[in-house]
Amino acid sequence: MKKSFPVILTLVILSLGVFIGAPSKLAQAANCDGLPSNMTSGTIPAGTYTLTDNCAIDGTFTINSGTVTINGGGFAIDGGGSYQIFDVDSGTTLELNNVTLHNANYSTGGAIINAGTTTISNSVVRNNNSNFGGVVHNYGASTVNMINSVFSSNTASDGGVIYNYGTINITNSTFSGNYAPEGGVIYNYSTINITNSTLSENSASDGGAIYNNPNGTINLLNTIISNNPSSVGNCRNFDTINDNGGNLEDTNTCGLSSGANTNPLLDTFTGSYYPLQAGSPAIDAIPTCAVTTDQIGTSRPQGSACDIGAIEMLQSPNGSVSVPPAPAPPTCNLIADVVAPDLPDGVYCRVLMRDGAWVANPGSVPAPLANENTMLAVDVFRVTGQTVQSGEFGAPTLVCLPDGEGRLIFLDATTSPRAQSELSVFYSNGNTCGFISNAGTLVLIP
Repeated sequence: MKKSFPVILTLVILSLGVFIGAPSKLAQAANCDGLPSNMTSGTIPAGTYTLTDNCAIDGTFTINSGTVTINGGGFAIDGGGSYQIFDVDSGTTLELNNVTLHNANYSTGGAIINAGTTTISNSVVRNNNSNFGGVVHNYGASTVNMINSVFSSNTASDGGVIYNYGTINITNSTFSGNYAPEGGVIYNYSTINITNSTLSENSASDGGAIYNNPNGTINLLNTIISNNPSSVGNCRNFDTINDNGGNLEDTNTCGLSSGANTNPLLDTFTGSYYPLQAGSPAIDAIPTCAVTTDQIGTSRPQGSACDIGAIEMLQSPNGSVSVPPAPAPPTCNLIADVVAPDLPDGVYCRVLMRDGAWVANPGSVPAPLANENTMLAVDVFRVTGQTVQSGEFGAPTLVCLPDGEGRLIFLDATTSPRAQSELSVFYSNGNTCGFISNAGTLVLIP
C-alpha cells in the first residue's frame, strides 16, 4: 500500500576495446521473466527470484510479507518514466542484487518507498525521479543498505537519491551526476552511515551532495566528497556530521576535523565509478581497512594500506600504483580457434559474434543478448603451460574490447548455467574495458 508523506593485475587484452560511458538500455521485454507469472506489477510473494531478461513494468511491485530476493543477473527493471518500482511494507525485506533500476518516477521515492528493510547490492540505479528522494524515500524505523553500487543521474526536489527518516547504511558505493535543489544526493532527518564511498559531480542549489536537517546525523568514514557544486559547497549541515576518520573533501563545508580543502585527484567518471589518479592523497591513506574489497570486487588493501573512497587503486607488487596502459590498435589476442599447444601463456579471446553475425559456435550466446545488436562476443580463457584454464584467473584481469563503446555483459564459465552480470566499465581510446576474475564469455552491446 502506498504511504503518504505530508509535505530521499590488470592484463590488458590489446585490441579488444569496450567501455560503458552513457549506457544505453536494452530493449525491454513485455514481461518480467523470472518473477511469478512474469508479472509486471502487483504483490510479489516471499521467495528468491532470478531475472532472465529486462522488463518494463506497468505498475508498482509491492512487498508485503516475508523476504523477497531478486537476483538481477545484470538485467534491468524499467519504470517507464511513470511508475515507482518497489513499495516495501513495514516488517518485510527486499534484497536486490546485480540489477539495474531505471526510469522510475513517483512523488515519494522515485524507485523505492521503504517502510521495512531494503538492501541494494552490486547494482546500477540511474535516471529515476521524485519529489522526495529520487531513488528512495525511507520512513522512520526502516533501514536501507546500499552496497557496491552506483547511483547516477537521479533527480528530485529534495534529495536527488535519498530522502531519509530512518537508517541508511552506504558502503563501497559511488554517487555521480545526481541533482536536487536541496541535497544533490542526500536529504536527511535521521541517521546515515557512509563508509568507503565516493560522492562527486552531484549538484544542488543548496548542499551539493548533502543537506542534513535538524535531528539529522551523518557518520562519515573513509569517504570522498568532492566537486559537488552548490551555493554552500558539498554540504549544508543543520545538525551533526561526524568525521569518523579517513575522509577527504575538496571544500570545507562538511565539518571534517581533517582532510578538508583537499583535492582527492579523482579520474574521469567511468559510468560506474571514479578511479584514483596516481598521486591521489586517497591512496594508502587508511592503516586499518573498514572493508575487505572495493565497489568492483578488488581486494583491499592493494598497497601498504587501504585507499579512501569506493575504489581501491590497483598496485604492482612493489607498491607502486599500476596504471593500465591504453589499449593498442586491434592487434590483440583475438583468435578463431583454441589451439592450446600453439599458444604461449596468456589470456586469449575467441571471437563468437561480430556485428550481429555468428563467427563461431552459433547459439552459444543467449538469444536476449545475441539479438541486441551485438557488436562483439568473445570467449575469454587463459593458457598456462599449453593447457587451457577455463576456471578462475586468480586475480582481476582487465579485458578491453574494440568495435566501439558500449556495455559489457559477462557470462561466468565457472557456474552452470553461466551466471550473467553487467560489468562496471570504462572507455579507453575507443575501447570498452572491464575487469573479470574467471573465464567466460564477454558480450559487447550498444
